[in-house]
Amino acid sequence: MDASAKNNDHVAGVLTRASATVGPAPSPPAQGPAFVAGQRTPPRDGTSRGYPAVRTPYDPTGASVVLAATRALLTATTRTEVAQVLHTAVQDLGGAVVPARSADASAIPVDVSLGVGEPQVVIVDEMHPASLGLSAHLPSLVEDALTSAARCEGDRRRPVRVTLDAPPRPASRSAAAAGLGDVSTGDVVCLVDLDQFPLLVEAMGAQAAVAAFERCGTLLRTHVRTPGDFVGRSHGQRFLVVLAGAPLDVACDRMRQVALAWMAEHQASLSIGVAVCSERGAAAAQDAAHRALQRAKKHGRNRVAVATSEDVAGSQD
Repeated sequence: MDASAKNNDHVAGVLTRASATVGPAPSPPAQGPAFVAGQRTPPRDGTSRGYPAVRTPYDPTGASVVLAATRALLTATTRTEVAQVLHTAVQDLGGAVVPARSADASAIPVDVSLGVGEPQVVIVDEMHPASLGLSAHLPSLVEDALTSAARCEGDRRRPVRVTLDAPPRPASRSAAAAGLGDVSTGDVVCLVDLDQFPLLVEAMGAQAAVAAFERCGTLLRTHVRTPGDFVGRSHGQRFLVVLAGAPLDVACDRMRQVALAWMAEHQASLSIGVAVCSERGAAAAQDAAHRALQRAKKHGRNRVAVATSEDVAGSQD
């Protein structure tokens, strides 16, 4: 059994035990303005900030914060420093960074941890004068932070293939095949399937259902944006996602975020199979992810399943 298969088994036991569905956690306390304010711990000096405090006239658009954060990202030297800059910008724009496990449905479903510690999301203080700017600027701030973090770690193995500026339609099957051909050992391969898509067509109509399918592709792109990642259409109502060098637990958390966002928008669910690419190659990893996906659907859908050693052993070379 190779190291990747053992890693799959270990994380599978942690993440899929007790019917690991992607449903929301128990409801946390109310997260209104008072809660957001309580999450902030304003520093007494500039040492715990990602950049010096911004002192400008009234700026409801948050442009001055974005400029300061962008400049700080250019000089950051570690992923931890980059995360600190991002979190400081979130606070300056009227938000609070909280663990994803304790956030309610009002949180912005984008992981801002940058892989440092557990997944984190943002809740917004709507009373803050710059709160409207937070929703507008957060996607580009996260994108810039991910790019800066990759630069700090010297990750230039492959170009960025997934960006916020990508067209709404998911990549074609041929593009997905090309993306699979670029997979390396240690990358995570995910297969994302829209559960009971015919029922969605019946409820919404064919045209609206196709638009919903494309929206799922957009959700995947906005949650998966590390250099080297890939999102493409596999076949049917299924997407192929490649997470370059991501830890398996981080990959599963990101897939759960997509599933939760999809469920919130469409009252429908996703089943997801995940596997780490081993020395056996990309095709074997995709086959193992397919086996995991089938198990997720068999056990009730609406869940993330991780490939086991049996899935890897039964996959094609």
